[in-house]
Amino acid sequence: MEGILCIDKPAGPSSMAAIARVKKTLGSAKVGHSGTLDPHATGLLIVALGNATRVLPYLELEPKRYEFTLVFGTATDTLDAAGAVFEKGLRIPSQSEIVEALAVFRGSIRQVPPRFSALKVKGTRAYKLAKQGRDFSPPPRTVTIHSLTLQTYDEAVGRGVFSVSCSSGTYVRSLARDIAEKCGTAGHAGSIRRTSMGPFNVDAAVSCNAERGDLESHMLPLYQVLAEQPAHIASREELMQLAHGRDIEVSDMPAPFLFVFTESRELAAVAQRVGDTTFHPSKVFARI
Repeated sequence: MEGILCIDKPAGPSSMAAIARVKKTLGSAKVGHSGTLDPHATGLLIVALGNATRVLPYLELEPKRYEFTLVFGTATDTLDAAGAVFEKGLRIPSQSEIVEALAVFRGSIRQVPPRFSALKVKGTRAYKLAKQGRDFSPPPRTVTIHSLTLQTYDEAVGRGVFSVSCSSGTYVRSLARDIAEKCGTAGHAGSIRRTSMGPFNVDAAVSCNAERGDLESHMLPLYQVLAEQPAHIASREELMQLAHGRDIEVSDMPAPFLFVFTESRELAAVAQRVGDTTFHPSKVFARI
C-alpha cells in the first residue's frame, strides 16, 4: 500500500496517536506524517504510506495555513487553552491596535518556540524541562509569515480570529503570544486549526477514526500528489542509470531537484541537480 492520506485530526490525541489509529486500521507497516500538530490543535495532517514516506521531507517545505483564536488578557504556561493560567484580567486591546501590530509579523521574523514543545534543548525535550520547572528559554528561530490577517474581533471579550500562512517550523502558539505582547498585554491561543498545507486542504480530509474502506478511498497516488512538483518520466535506460548511482540528463528543468517516475507513473527516484542539465540520484526506490 502506497500513497498519501489527508487526515483531519480532532482535538485531544497527539499527532502520533492519530497516525497510530490509521496504521492499525490499514494494517500498514510503514507509515509517516508531515507537520506535527499539538494535541489541542485540530486539522490537516499529511500521512504517507509505504514508499511515499520518502517524499515527506519535500512536502514539509510547503507553506501551511491556520485559523486560530487569540484570547487577549489571559496568559497560560503552554500558550494555549490546555495550559495553566498564570495571568488574567489584563488589558484588552482595540481592533485598530491589533491590526497595526500585525504588520511587524509579516515576512521573515525571529520567533521563540513555546517552552512546552517537542523541541530539544541540550538533548532533552523542552516540555520535559518545563514540567520539571527548569529555568530555560528555547533558542529563537527564523520563520516566514507569508500572510496574517484578523478575520473577526469581539472586543467585549477580547477574542480575535486570525488567519495565517507560514513556513514550516512556525509555532502558532508563539505567534499568538507575540501579537498580544506587541499590543501591550498577554494572550494565548484559544484554538488552532490547520486548514491547508501546500496543495492539500482539510476540506478533502478524512477522519483518523474512519473505517478501512473510507481511508482507502481517500488515498492519493504519488503521481497525483506530486503533479505540481518538478517531475520527469524516465526511460528504461535512465532508470538503470539511476539504479547504479549514475547521473541523468534532463533539459528544461530549472528546479534544484526532481521526482523521477516510471512510464507507469510509479515513483522511481528523487534526483538532485548537480549541473545545468545534470541530475544525480539522491533517493532510489527498489522498483527500478
